[in-house]
Parts: sequence; C-alpha cells; structure tokens
Amino acid sequence: MLSAKTYHDLGVKYLEGKEYDLAILEFNKALEIDPVSVETYNSRGITYAKKGRYDLAISDFTRALNIELNGAQPYYNRGITYAIKGQFDLALLDLNKCLNLDPINAAAYDARGSILAGFVCSDWEKACQLGNCDHLKEAARVGFFIKE
Repeated sequence: MLSAKTYHDLGVKYLEGKEYDLAILEFNKALEIDPVSVETYNSRGITYAKKGRYDLAISDFTRALNIELNGAQPYYNRGITYAIKGQFDLALLDLNKCLNLDPINAAAYDARGSILAGFVCSDWEKACQLGNCDHLKEAARVGFFIKE
C-alpha cells in the first residue's frame, strides 16, 4: 500500500493533466489513509470545481476548514467557488477571511475586487435607470465601465 502523500501527489499529477476522475480516485485513496488531510480535501475540492461539481467542491473546502480553521487557501478556493455559483455574499465572506489570514494573497484581492466592481457597476446602472447617471457616465468615460 502506498502512503497518503503518495496517493495525494498522484492525484495532483492527474489534476494537472486534467484527468479529473483519476485525480479524485487518488485523492479518495489518500483520504482513506489520512482522513484529516487539509491538503487532500483542498485538492479534491479543486478537482470537483474543475469538473463543475461545485457543491462537492464547497463541501471539501468546508471539510478542510473544519480541520484547520486558519487555512487561507481553502477559504480562497471556497470563495471562488461561491462566486462561480453567483453566491457573492458568501464569496466575499470567504475572500475576506482568506485576506485576514494571508494579507499578501494577490489572487484573493483580485477576486474580491472583481466581485465588488460588479456590485458597483450594477448599482450605478440602477441609479442611472432612476435618473442619476453621474457615476456611470464618469466610469464609462474613463473606461471603468463599458455599457453593452
């Protein structure tokens, strides 16, 4: 029998090769040996997300966080997955937690900024529909917002 780390590393190789079903099988084997591996739950969650199985991905990221509350990466990954699902409030909570734990995580800042920019543009469009187009016009003028 191979070690949990070996199965995990094989899973990562399959994940990198986009062989997601094989990756999941290896991660499952790793978790049978080491059922409290934050790294393996996080990796399997990423794999599920790549397959479009977002609820399973969120479940795995949550399991990783139940084991290690201070894991910035599972918060980031779960936040991204919530954003993909359109659950922006939950995404922002997780991205904020990630940034509290890892304040130099550029990807988390980028993701959070994208979500917040979407909220801003949506609010400016609504304000314009109600007669106040000042911010929307200025944002369009400087190229921040492109009206379709």
